Amino acid sequence: MALQKTMAFKAVLNTVLTDYMKTVSEEEITYKIIDCYIRVGIIEGDKDSLIFSVDFYGNQLDTKPKITKRYQFKPSIEDTAPNFIKQAYEYLKTLDDFFDAIDILETGQTVA
Repeated sequence: MALQKTMAFKAVLNTVLTDYMKTVSEEEITYKIIDCYIRVGIIEGDKDSLIFSVDFYGNQLDTKPKITKRYQFKPSIEDTAPNFIKQAYEYLKTLDDFFDAIDILETGQTVA
């Protein structure tokens, strides 16, 4: 499973004098990735807290993410609960940044 959505990111652009390794200016910029391909990456934790990475790719064929962010939530450990990966996607969809993201399913997957 993955998500797809146009995402905006903020970054700081530094201008550095290489002869002196001194930053001479900083500028905050915003850039967009149209139809960003969003995948849950590494998941670690326990029944009380899961921390997981989210990788943001320019498209589905990219092999290296443009940006990676980390998120945290308390998983369900009920017998009928979805696996932790699915729970991570469900958690993302509760956040303002992802609520309208499109589900991208792999062969054999369904949205519950």
